[in-house]
Amino acid sequence: MADNVRDGATKSDGYGLTYTCNSGYFKCQISINMYRWEWMPPPESLCLLGCLIQVTQDAGISVNYSHPDGISCTNSRYKPVRTIRSFTCRRGYRIPEGAPGQSTCQSNGRLRGQSWSSPMPTCEKILCPPIAIQNGRVRYTLDARLILTLEQNTTATFTCNNGYYKSHHNSSSCDLGIWTNEPPRCIEEPCSESSIEFGYWEAVYNTPESETGSGYRLGGTIATFNCLQYGYATDVQQTCRLGSWDGQRPFCRKIPCEGENLNNGRVEYSSDRVEHGTDRSYICDDGFTLRGNGASTCDAGQWTRELPECIEDPCSENELDGNGWDLRYRPYIQDRYFKSPGTIATLECPHGYENSGEKICQRGSWRGNRLSCNKSMRISAF
Repeated sequence: MADNVRDGATKSDGYGLTYTCNSGYFKCQISINMYRWEWMPPPESLCLLGCLIQVTQDAGISVNYSHPDGISCTNSRYKPVRTIRSFTCRRGYRIPEGAPGQSTCQSNGRLRGQSWSSPMPTCEKILCPPIAIQNGRVRYTLDARLILTLEQNTTATFTCNNGYYKSHHNSSSCDLGIWTNEPPRCIEEPCSESSIEFGYWEAVYNTPESETGSGYRLGGTIATFNCLQYGYATDVQQTCRLGSWDGQRPFCRKIPCEGENLNNGRVEYSSDRVEHGTDRSYICDDGFTLRGNGASTCDAGQWTRELPECIEDPCSENELDGNGWDLRYRPYIQDRYFKSPGTIATLECPHGYENSGEKICQRGSWRGNRLSCNKSMRISAF
């Protein structure tokens, strides 16, 4: 039985043992006993060189100690040289990137100043990314308190703005940097077809029903209207916004027709508004004659007959007085009795006479100077 302690001294009364360590060494065991005439633990492991145990305020870290020789001390202030301390973080925390996961108590070859090979890291919180939902809001809570960091066990509660509804989950929790549920989509409330005001029209939609046979249309759907009475129409549109139809009440009006001008004449309408059911007639200016349809009616935006023409009247040859002389026309017209507008008439005078004046056919009448044949005033060479 050994009666002394390496790097220290012992004192025994036969049943118990007390000991002290030399300067620079620490007491590995607070108390020891003798069992079957042997010291427990063995005296050579009572006084050791070691590193001071660090106390951390980091609630997220856990430290485990182990020794390659299996040495275990009850001293709460020191750990022997070659002790390995391993670091783990509790759930929701992690060791920062680049920080060591363990360190070793190193001997510096002296009695004092043993140190750990690397400092104890500080566990950092594993955060979840912020959530954003369109047309809605997200509220983060932890223990019913609003927090600034999205850490472990944070709860995100989703609400949609008025006129929108959630596609699925109402909430989600942060677990190891990942949200347990995907955020919902805030979908615009559909509109009921039956909420469109009844009238002399029918609605036509640019999107299908939200569900076949449901009678609802998705948000953003545009409703246009067809009037049920022939010859009537409306340009009003309504849009489904936030569950309601937005827009003016449809009003069916007679479909208008485009007004037209008649060259060398005028158009007369049966009413001040040129619209479905309006009749029109035509009057040509003096000297012009109507060619084509004499009247037409506006029928659902289209005229029943094309616009006629006002044709300039020809001139009668009988209205010219040649005073017995022959008439000559240019351009030459074969028609013996009527000459086209723009025709110029002169007299064909015999030898020794010169014609004077000309007339032009305009709007059914000959206009111009008096026609005559006058003796030539030229002096003959013979």
